[in-house]
Amino acid sequence: MLRNPEESWWVKHAILMLLSHASADAIAPHLDLITGLLKHQEWWIQNAALCALAPVVTDDRCYRKAIPAIGEMLTQCQRWNASGPVRYGPLAINLRDAGPEVQKLAMECLKSAYSNYAGKQTADGGLDISSVYNSHLEFIAKTLSTVPGGYDVLYGIAKQRFPKDSLPYDEIFLSADSDKFGPDLLKAMQPLIRDRLIYEHMATNRSKLLDAAAAKVQRNYVGGAGPLNDLVRLYEKIGQNDYEWHPYGPNLKEAKWDYFMFDPQEKQAYDASPWRYRKVTYPAGMESWFKPDFDPAKAGWKQGQAPFGQYNGKLITDMAEMAKFKCGIGRSMRTLWDKEVLLMRGTFQIPPLKEGHHYRLRIGDKSDVGCGDGYRIYINGKQLIENKSGIGRREGGQPRGAFITQDFIDEFKKGPVTLAATSFLRYGEKAIVTMPPLPQGTFQLLLEEMNVPPLDAATFRKAATVMPMLTSEWQEKQDPEKGDISNEAKPFHYDGKFVADPKLLGTWTTVAMVSTIEEFVPAAKGSIKNPPIPSLTFQDGGQTNSDAYIWSGNLLMDLNRFQTLKITPKTIDGGDYLFIEAGGFNSKNPVGWKSQWVVMKRGAK
Repeated sequence: MLRNPEESWWVKHAILMLLSHASADAIAPHLDLITGLLKHQEWWIQNAALCALAPVVTDDRCYRKAIPAIGEMLTQCQRWNASGPVRYGPLAINLRDAGPEVQKLAMECLKSAYSNYAGKQTADGGLDISSVYNSHLEFIAKTLSTVPGGYDVLYGIAKQRFPKDSLPYDEIFLSADSDKFGPDLLKAMQPLIRDRLIYEHMATNRSKLLDAAAAKVQRNYVGGAGPLNDLVRLYEKIGQNDYEWHPYGPNLKEAKWDYFMFDPQEKQAYDASPWRYRKVTYPAGMESWFKPDFDPAKAGWKQGQAPFGQYNGKLITDMAEMAKFKCGIGRSMRTLWDKEVLLMRGTFQIPPLKEGHHYRLRIGDKSDVGCGDGYRIYINGKQLIENKSGIGRREGGQPRGAFITQDFIDEFKKGPVTLAATSFLRYGEKAIVTMPPLPQGTFQLLLEEMNVPPLDAATFRKAATVMPMLTSEWQEKQDPEKGDISNEAKPFHYDGKFVADPKLLGTWTTVAMVSTIEEFVPAAKGSIKNPPIPSLTFQDGGQTNSDAYIWSGNLLMDLNRFQTLKITPKTIDGGDYLFIEAGGFNSKNPVGWKSQWVVMKRGAK
């Protein structure tokens, strides 16, 4: 029926989808026709042909025709709906798990598809579709990286396409297991990460890194993605493991905790959701159970060691069973969690927290999506975090808990510290409610410390030499419709040298914002709404009183937005003034766009 020209394409589509579940014996006779349909103009026919090829993509009779045809299709394809089976599903799995000969051919064809990719960056009607072009090219790159030896091949061909990029597709390489890199790629990666990528990451994420290092940021998962964790992983790529998380203070794995468990009067249907966290009424006399002055012994609490836990009513102590129960705890349960709500608390001698370090309370010593429900954590009676959402909605496989933020650091300077937490048993496997629902959960608290990588002024000054900065000269060459209108549109690269200008030293305060220097009139008074630089003190050596700005000669470098601003000193009516570009340079600004000028007068308000 596939060969019958009278059959409609809908019928052929149905047949192709049926073939995706057929054996290689049934598909092999139709191989030429199916691979030919990869060139069809309709995406749904291409998609169905890819699905039909899934069972034979590793078959000795078929792969020599099937894989080159798939590679040729990817060279031309720019429809996600068409290429879907290569990205996920049986075809992707079969290619990934194929034998060496099949993978060698897949490598060659994917390399060719990437190098010869012929997608369009502009639609026939003139619409800019470069984002679609780039995303398909990246998809081919990611697919190539999954083949043994693919990282090395991708690095070579990506550098040919993007010679100015220090590491094209850095997310692909930096998230990979470096054991899969060949010696040449490993050798190339080391200095690249050490001398460039680390500083590029610092420059790009400067504000977020400083906020994290200063313990200003709170999250309910305390690992995985995030600028500070990403920076640590970059250091680990070059063998520097000085910034890993490690235990701090008393050994909470062996500590005895006061605990109480109860079934709340606020009921929830077991088949409504496995996540049970909700507002509940505490037993009489336990309303302030988390405060330091609460007496757990008087209230009838017990003592036990963490992890508290159960699975279907049982305390799991066998590690083989623990491995089956994805609980987020790397060791056996020690105290049975036999009622829905767990309250736990303990008072410990914890050393004061150190400057230059980051701290977290982590729940469990390993991570898994199925490890528990929502929770609240307290330090000396003050709530550190409340995670209502249930673990099913957090980032999969990442540690949960809370960072010890700036407003809690002083709590560790006052002597003994009371840690308290509450959580709920789940009912059901992960986000699926089983019938009858199985009660399960584990909980423990661990205090950990991380030595923060260098984020001082000298480090960010070095980062400024790596990260290109936009300027008014660059802005003049931009056209949002055509892109750069001149090959001379180059960002500024700071050479790290300081050029002194004694006229700039001292404190300056913003008094006006003007479109041109010539329009400024000192006698004119007006309100200044949200000036980009309210005041600034220029210090010798290129520093200022703000860690967001450094200077050299007649240039002020903004390390938050990575732009270089011209400084023009002037004396007007006996007063000293600085005219500094306000910045805001962007490739989307219209042709002819000009920065305003910040007018600053010597002296503080």
